[in-house]
Amino acid sequence: MQHIYFDLPEHRLIFIATPHCATTTLFEALEPLLSKATKADPDRWAAQAISKQDVVRLKADRLVFGTVRNPWDRVVAQYDALVHPKLDDAMAKHSFARDMSFAGFVGKLSENKGALNDPALCTQTQLLLDSNDMLLPDVVLRYERLETDFQMLAALIAARTGVELPVLNLPEVDAAQDFGARYTRPPRIKVREIYSRDVNFFYYHFPAIVQDAPVAA
Repeated sequence: MQHIYFDLPEHRLIFIATPHCATTTLFEALEPLLSKATKADPDRWAAQAISKQDVVRLKADRLVFGTVRNPWDRVVAQYDALVHPKLDDAMAKHSFARDMSFAGFVGKLSENKGALNDPALCTQTQLLLDSNDMLLPDVVLRYERLETDFQMLAALIAARTGVELPVLNLPEVDAAQDFGARYTRPPRIKVREIYSRDVNFFYYHFPAIVQDAPVAA
């Protein structure tokens, strides 16, 4: 089971770890917030896991923060992490195939509604909104400006808890590997349809870097 919501009661913080939004990097950066006893536990973050219902119940007494990412970029990350070059066990049950093409992966996402209940594939709004479509996090970190946003969060946490967090050490993005270059027009449109709530709620768009082929009249 993939955990998404993590409570740090000593500091009255909750982290919503949206899959494929630099969660591994953020877990490492947030380690100073764990107690000494918890840090020694190999499953230290799993021990902090709570349910979405718990987040709703505790929210008034916590600073809640989470991450979002451009849906088109996130789908590329899903593909690279879950089916290419190695097929994740959880994806096999949803009929995804190892080394299937990127367009095939997007097509399967579009067809397989059951797969979209998996936290690794579901909409970000499903994880970050409550039943009344209100944001659960008080602070939303955008993947696209994560270093800057995390500095702001770290300053806020330091003021509240006295705990200093490290500067994020993110790899530089190679422009040649920009996610937009992975798309042709049909997958781009399908991702827009699948993740329309994320696109609209978080005001994302597809970068204008891919030239579509002329469409015959």
